[in-house]
Amino acid sequence: MSKYIWIFVLAIAYACHGQSQAPETKSPQAKEEVKPEVVLTEASDFKSLQDSIKNLQILDVRTPREWEEGILENAVMLDYFDKNHKEALSQTLDPNAPVLVYCRSGGRSAKSAQILIDLGFTEVYDLKGGVTVWKATGRPLVAPQTQNQGQ
Repeated sequence: MSKYIWIFVLAIAYACHGQSQAPETKSPQAKEEVKPEVVLTEASDFKSLQDSIKNLQILDVRTPREWEEGILENAVMLDYFDKNHKEALSQTLDPNAPVLVYCRSGGRSAKSAQILIDLGFTEVYDLKGGVTVWKATGRPLVAPQTQNQGQ
């Protein structure tokens, strides 16, 4: 009799062990949302990016003093250190159009690019190395104009 009890206990243990190893399946309704990512862009790729992307918005997040050194042509200027920076981004830029963001060396633009993603922008590019690399590779800057300053 005890032999049958042991067989029964082992059969239950084996069945339970097999169930714990079964792979998890997700229901079709439990889809994971894929969040867009910032694309780090080389200065050497900027021209082709600009030529291939319709309605590309160019965003300079440096300070007004830094803007005096020059900006990328057609850039909108929104100071990263402005207390209303996040609100200015959402009010000034079109979330349905691609954005290339840059700063002096890449730190502020990376943070601003992530804010843009968090605000629902789906196509965001960050100029790797910022204006520092831009100028070092011999690319031009233009004089800023007051109409380029965001709100």
